[in-house]
Amino acid sequence: MDKRKVLVIGREVSDFLCPLFRQVNEDGAFEVHLLETRKVSRKQSDIDASFEKQHRVNTSLQDYSKGDLLKAAFSGTFLESIFRGKSAKDGLRDALVEKQLKHLFRRFDVFNIQFLTAEVVYLAGFIPDGKKIVLSFWGSDLFQCNEDFRHDHHQALIERANTVVLHSPEMKVIFLSKFGWHLEHKVKTFLMADMHQALLPVYEQLPSKGAARERFRKKLGVEDSHMVITIGHSGHDIDNHETIVGALANLPASIKEKCFFVFPMTYGAEPGYIDLVEDACRKAGLRFAILKEFLSQEDMVGLRFVADILVRLSRFDAFSLSLCETLCAGNVVISGTWLPYGILRASGIYFREISEVKQVAAVLPEVIGNLDSYRVRCQDNPGKVMQLFSQMRPATQLSNVFAT
Repeated sequence: MDKRKVLVIGREVSDFLCPLFRQVNEDGAFEVHLLETRKVSRKQSDIDASFEKQHRVNTSLQDYSKGDLLKAAFSGTFLESIFRGKSAKDGLRDALVEKQLKHLFRRFDVFNIQFLTAEVVYLAGFIPDGKKIVLSFWGSDLFQCNEDFRHDHHQALIERANTVVLHSPEMKVIFLSKFGWHLEHKVKTFLMADMHQALLPVYEQLPSKGAARERFRKKLGVEDSHMVITIGHSGHDIDNHETIVGALANLPASIKEKCFFVFPMTYGAEPGYIDLVEDACRKAGLRFAILKEFLSQEDMVGLRFVADILVRLSRFDAFSLSLCETLCAGNVVISGTWLPYGILRASGIYFREISEVKQVAAVLPEVIGNLDSYRVRCQDNPGKVMQLFSQMRPATQLSNVFAT
């Protein structure tokens, strides 16, 4: 019996999705391919090991010859786009992309759309009628609304889709409140990542935590007397860096003297944003380091172990690997009550919560002053976190979605 063919359309698939789709491929019921628009993938070796084949599509008119553009201008797709009110530029793009995708898309039974940016939603518009469509929201594509995340475009694709996969019950409520409760029958809720596998690099090195911690402290240049406080997980402004730093400016001088603040901003920063955060830290009188380059796995593990306290007070989140890694390292987390970590709370995994960002200025000194007792409350977190995620079977759940 021939395997059913699945085409995953998305960007930034390497970190979470490669291990997941590698398992789906290995299970044998499906042959999974990948379509990307990026000319260069960040972790090509992971993609090669996880997908049967990687396909690319070029949506930039600048990369086509004058001959290609001229042929596109005389195509039926171009004329149809112009008739529907599109610009000549958009009509040319439609014609060129349709030519690339027409025969490719016919070969697949199931289309899994990952992270619904405007670009990815545009490509989904070329999927032929009668094909199964599975949409997987990541977070920003649900929580934000701008030119890259157009909810009117989402709505049309959602109505057409067979299934929508969301990470958490909290995301489900937000999704249905935005797009309509008549869609509830389409929704499946499970983490689209093998968190147990993702956390193993931290969990397996717990016995050597002290050595990894000291190595990374030296790499950061942290003095022995200083406590390391990590702020956020990315360069996105959704991490509330400026608001948090503004609150930290109000810390007593005695607390500032004890602390070294680390800002992991290795991806997602808009031009000039890191400079703004650096300037805010200086004005607040903080000792700090901003991490701007992608971390090796060894350094990522070192960062989780070195963080005496993680402050995670993002505006929104779908789910957080960095938070779970810190919990798995047995360290203390300060997070927001508004973030969708109900599955962790229900599993008895401890982290300190506050209801407003500005409260961090009052709570952080209290946590620092009682750090030993907080560490005792967190000491069972690694086992609880791994137990929780060991029970999940995301590859099986996703295969079931593809099959039904």
